[in-house]
Amino acid sequence: MSERTDGSQEAAERVQRSRLDDSCYRALSTARRRRVLSVLLDGRERDIDELATLLVGAHAADTNSMATPTDRRRARIHLRHVDVPRLTDADLVRHDRERDTIRLGDVPQPVHAVLGERDG
Repeated sequence: MSERTDGSQEAAERVQRSRLDDSCYRALSTARRRRVLSVLLDGRERDIDELATLLVGAHAADTNSMATPTDRRRARIHLRHVDVPRLTDADLVRHDRERDTIRLGDVPQPVHAVLGERDG
């Protein structure tokens, strides 16, 4: 009976690791979320408005375009409703809903490598 329990426990642990891996892959699947993580690598807590401004500015610089207040509003909405929840689900960020801030969570070494940080 204990062998069956151990086998079931091992299977459950494999499934859990797989889910964590999947959530991490989903979180890293967009350039926007990778940029959010890169910004947070400095260890500072950032509010959503600041992150929206940084993301819109970076996109404007990347595309040689001009950011508008509408772009910033859309970025803020997308952060709140899509990006931050995905990053939080993967434990890559911690979201303080009361203060509307996020900070870096438990980022595994391979994620640091994806983000281009060698000593993370």
